[in-house]
Amino acid sequence: MPRTHPPYAPEYRRRIIELARSGRPIAQLAREFEASANVIRKWVKQSGLDDGLRSDGLTTAEREELNRLRRENRVLREEREILSKPRPGSRRRPAQCRHDVPIVNANQAMYGVATMCRALAVSASGYYAWLKRPLSARARADAELMSRLTAIHDVAPSGTGHGGLDIGRTYDQDTGGNRDNRRGTARQASTVRG
Repeated sequence: MPRTHPPYAPEYRRRIIELARSGRPIAQLAREFEASANVIRKWVKQSGLDDGLRSDGLTTAEREELNRLRRENRVLREEREILSKPRPGSRRRPAQCRHDVPIVNANQAMYGVATMCRALAVSASGYYAWLKRPLSARARADAELMSRLTAIHDVAPSGTGHGGLDIGRTYDQDTGGNRDNRRGTARQASTVRG
């Protein structure tokens, strides 16, 4: 990795540019001062663009605006890509769906947390609070049920319909005949079937 030099002071640059414009050779200025000949040439060219003496490039203000617009464009592309990802429950409630917080967690390797929170209209503090919060009783029961349903689905014969998963039989196997959680079993089984 190349070594970088701390930025030169604006007054230092102005003085070298004045010397170059007065007719002193750039190679001599490079030997006399710390800056390289290429850096001095760039300073002189940029100063000429900013002062209106040249028209073969962008002024400093135009370059700053171009960089700002490129950054803004990159952020908008990321937000559009985030919003184009399928989100659970998004057909029912497209705005501020409660399922958007886990999406931030799942995609934080590809996008910044702040960008995803802004795109999904989720507060960053809400996301970090969600990370610290323990699983709800329903989420723990769903995870346990999902593991059992996946095991049943894997051993079920494929001729039983619904991808080898019969809800009534699965429910009875899963709960031992307890009928209290039939809707939860059906909800989780639809996820297992894909």
